[in-house]
Amino acid sequence: MDHMFIEHDRCLKAVYEEYQKQAQGLCAPSCNDIHYETQFLTAPWPVLEQTLPFYALNIKNKSYADMFGIYGEILTEQEVNGSTVARKMLLKQDIIQRNFARIQIKLDFSKIYIYKDVPTFTFTSFVSSLGGLLNLYSGISCVVFIEIIDLFYNILAKYLSVETKQKCKESYGEGNKRKSGGEGIFKSQTQFVPYTLK
Repeated sequence: MDHMFIEHDRCLKAVYEEYQKQAQGLCAPSCNDIHYETQFLTAPWPVLEQTLPFYALNIKNKSYADMFGIYGEILTEQEVNGSTVARKMLLKQDIIQRNFARIQIKLDFSKIYIYKDVPTFTFTSFVSSLGGLLNLYSGISCVVFIEIIDLFYNILAKYLSVETKQKCKESYGEGNKRKSGGEGIFKSQTQFVPYTLK
């Protein structure tokens, strides 16, 4: 069972290493980051008094127990001759300490730092900066800008009005020429018809 767990862990590690580069290319970095203050403390483990109980609980009768057979002998010695002799034998052994480790993760600090990526120059900031620059260098405010737009609108309306009048003059003038033979509706000759009183 333990051998299967080790093989499964190796397989996961191999798959992770194989697809790590592809994942880095496909996955964009996160916009949020949570940071904790960390502190590392190390100490020999298990301590001398816990070595034999650790062996009995986690190593004895396992597939890898042959590598730690000396502790089985020490455990038997303890049961036969007492803990004094067993302690002397344990002082000469550190196989368990060199092959096992215990990791404890504790949240000892209440401070949690959350970092977020936010745009430093938003659209609102852009508009306000643009207005400030225009006001500074050109003396242009929002009211003046609206008045400029109104001025262009009036000029365009005046131009279109003149064009329309000119086209009307041309079209009415040509029609009058065809009917009366004069020079147009605006320069037509007036004909007086005499009227006799009876």
